[in-house]
Amino acid sequence: MKQDFVTKRSCGTNKPNNYQLQYQHRKPAANKEEAMSSYKKKGGSSWNPFAGGVGSGGFGGGGGPNNNNNNNGGVGYAGGKDDQRKLVAGRKKAIKESKKEDKSTTKSLKMMNKSIQKNLAKHCGLDDEIDLSHSSYDALAGLVDTDDRGQVKTILADVFRNQVPTDWDTRKALYTAALDLTNTLVSDVRLAVLLGDEEDQETVLYWLKDFSQQCSAFMKRHEDNGWSKEDEGDVLFATRVKEVADKAIKISKRCLKKPEEELVMIDFSTRYQGALGPLRFDTVDSMNNHYFLKKVPNAPSTLNTRQLFKELTAYRTALPVEYGSSCFCRVINDRLDLLRVMITGPDETPYANGCFFFDVNLTGTYPKTSPAVQFLTTGGGKYRFNPNLYNCGKVCLSLLGTWQGPGWVSGQSTLLQVLISIQSLILVPDPYYNEPGWAHLMNTPQGNSASNKYNRNIRHYTLSAAIESHLSSILNKTNPYPEFESVMKKHFLEKRFLIENELRTWANEDRSLSSRVTNICNLLAQLAGGESKKTTSRSKRKSEPIVLDGADYGKQKKSKKNETIEIDLLSDDEGDKKPSAKPSSNDVVDLT
Repeated sequence: MKQDFVTKRSCGTNKPNNYQLQYQHRKPAANKEEAMSSYKKKGGSSWNPFAGGVGSGGFGGGGGPNNNNNNNGGVGYAGGKDDQRKLVAGRKKAIKESKKEDKSTTKSLKMMNKSIQKNLAKHCGLDDEIDLSHSSYDALAGLVDTDDRGQVKTILADVFRNQVPTDWDTRKALYTAALDLTNTLVSDVRLAVLLGDEEDQETVLYWLKDFSQQCSAFMKRHEDNGWSKEDEGDVLFATRVKEVADKAIKISKRCLKKPEEELVMIDFSTRYQGALGPLRFDTVDSMNNHYFLKKVPNAPSTLNTRQLFKELTAYRTALPVEYGSSCFCRVINDRLDLLRVMITGPDETPYANGCFFFDVNLTGTYPKTSPAVQFLTTGGGKYRFNPNLYNCGKVCLSLLGTWQGPGWVSGQSTLLQVLISIQSLILVPDPYYNEPGWAHLMNTPQGNSASNKYNRNIRHYTLSAAIESHLSSILNKTNPYPEFESVMKKHFLEKRFLIENELRTWANEDRSLSSRVTNICNLLAQLAGGESKKTTSRSKRKSEPIVLDGADYGKQKKSKKNETIEIDLLSDDEGDKKPSAKPSSNDVVDLT
């Protein structure tokens, strides 16, 4: 089955990931230009060469629902004759257009900065007694035209949101112009109101702070390992970003509106992103059980660690963290060529809510050549989760050179593209049809029956190897992936109610899963109980959600300022349960 995906910059305000590959069930684009045109019609601003472009995914592999140990090849789509040539040509065109747009944006930023500085010189300083938080006071009067205020905020937020360290050299003029304008804004408290709140993902300050955090990680590594003359420009640039961000954070506290007493409600998705977003990427001292450690005991001397670390630093925001499915990454401090990735199974798939692990090795010629990827969640070699995920750990993708079709584009394809391809093209609702020999059966009675049977097997594997075994190892303190333990705990606890409801649905459809589902629910309860003992009750901690249980709903004292009440809108069954006399800190009122 020929499938495609497009790379786009995430312009949404709901999630702090810069780049995302958007999978689409539709007629494949004939070429990169057609995909680019379609992307622009949907509101995209420019193509991002950082994360990749149009590709087929390159599905292959043999075997069926009852043939899990079959490692034979399939007969899948191998790609059109000119696909690679068109892909490269399309990338070149997109990069050229992106440079043209950057030049225009840089010019606009400089003009805005010049205009604001001119207006600032005409007006005397602000009287310290004036209350900027008063809603009737227009702090920007005479400094920034009303029509330009939104544009200033939008452009700056967009530039900071979409920056990545790998672009610091090629887009330095754009970033410098944005920093110059921001530096002007932080020079006067009246202008600083344009920066917004550092906790609001809609604002300039939120993304400037994120930019600064990336710079901090970059500088820390160089402080620990030293830097060469080649790094001096990056260090100076990172230092300036941090200085501007620090001034912005400090001055923003003077011009934020005074908080009003209000009841704030958040959904589980927002809380999940808030809890797990900061855990997207991190470095660790060691991973002794890494699959490639024995195969490659020493880091290749030809590896461009400077460029690689800049690429990996972007993962702090680039990796998608969503309630539906997320991607997390860890890398060994002194072995940047060895990474481990955890992908959570997407909702409404037979992989839902499971934790799937992959070990990655970046060769000495990366990014000219593709990485090696090993799938770890195989139940000890028993389970073949997908036509593309073998029980021996092989990952079948043309990007990796493990299947025919449009593959790795030297110097342009990235590891991020591989990870999102796995998440969005392999972990799908109907993996049966990933096997090209069965694609023609889609939407037929025979195909539907075979796909449902295949999914029942995958559900069994997911419960066993991707949920139950992880929960047991965490509780028994034998977790083979300790570098992800905090992520796994938060994932299972933040989605506990959804997971339990989903598993009950699976058990109703397949009674053979009942005992395993019951055990998983018990393990989740044990995990929740253990974690609640370690922490102070959330309802007593300012600025964190108050989680209400049905037993004491209506008896709560009046909420304090800015405290948050979380309401579960996902379950239709929770309300039928007997209320507990001693509510858990994770119990939630169902008002549906």
